[in-house]
Amino acid sequence: MLLHGVRWFSVVFGAAIYCAVFIFVRHDLLTDNNNPSHTQLGLLLFIAPGMVAAFIAPRAPLSVALLAALIATPFCVLVTWLVYACVDSFWQEMAWNSSAIFWSGLGALVVMFWRAMTPSGRLP
Repeated sequence: MLLHGVRWFSVVFGAAIYCAVFIFVRHDLLTDNNNPSHTQLGLLLFIAPGMVAAFIAPRAPLSVALLAALIATPFCVLVTWLVYACVDSFWQEMAWNSSAIFWSGLGALVVMFWRAMTPSGRLP
């Protein structure tokens, strides 16, 4: 049962945070454009929505984080294509979105690891 223990408030809240991070990172609102190597370290910010979703959903942290990312990604892509001029190819866009979903899931896995390693499962 993949969706057993999923609270929909957690999914909606995680999707909202994912959308905010998506807009900021995808449209370079948080990064310096003077980077000559064209690395996108902003993708690492997608760890945050996964961590937040995992903190507010203790019974199914990975399911909530991935479900929030999967629900929010089509909405974010639609907003990107309608509001901003999309200059990337379709496959490059899908690769970028897959990477964002991966990093969001990794954020949930970090929280799960933290809970497994600490006796109380809480932050100090």
